[in-house]
Amino acid sequence: MLIDDLKAAREAEEEISGRIYEKESVSAADCRGLDFQSVTFEGCRFSECDFGRASFYGCKFLRCDISNCKLPGSYWKDCELRGCKFNGADLKNSTFKQSTSKACNYSYTLFYGSSFDNFVFSSCDLSYAVLSQVGLKHTAFSECRLIRTEFFRTSLNGIDLSDCELSGMIFSDSFAELRGAEVSYDQAADLALILGIKIK
Repeated sequence: MLIDDLKAAREAEEEISGRIYEKESVSAADCRGLDFQSVTFEGCRFSECDFGRASFYGCKFLRCDISNCKLPGSYWKDCELRGCKFNGADLKNSTFKQSTSKACNYSYTLFYGSSFDNFVFSSCDLSYAVLSQVGLKHTAFSECRLIRTEFFRTSLNGIDLSDCELSGMIFSDSFAELRGAEVSYDQAADLALILGIKIK
């Protein structure tokens, strides 16, 4: 079982590698600093778990619920996240590389201080998520919901948001974060209202 493997990995200070876990539930597990290599989690539920500074290499999370879990300082590379719930999760100061996220819910998720490199958000809901002081390198948002999403001090230069749903996004007073962002004509009209520009 997953909970037994987590305990064994912590006691032996070894990584969990090449395992497949399906429809398992774990509550209040201490997974801080654990390493996961080529592990697949499908239909699993994590409740009040702490994955602080955990590392995931080549892992898959399919239709999992990780809502409200702690994952600060976690590291993700070559991972696939699909159909998962990260509502309210703490992912601050985390690193994401060469990974994809499709149809995931990140409502109220904290990404403060995190960095993304070659990462794709596809059909994800990031409403009310905090992406302040985040690095977005070769990062794409495709058909995502960005309702009241906070991008304070996060540059959107070169980011194509033209097929995303935008409303009430939060920026600094200078709106410098928007410079170089790519938006549709209709989105530009909505953003103009935020900037205090009236279009006749």
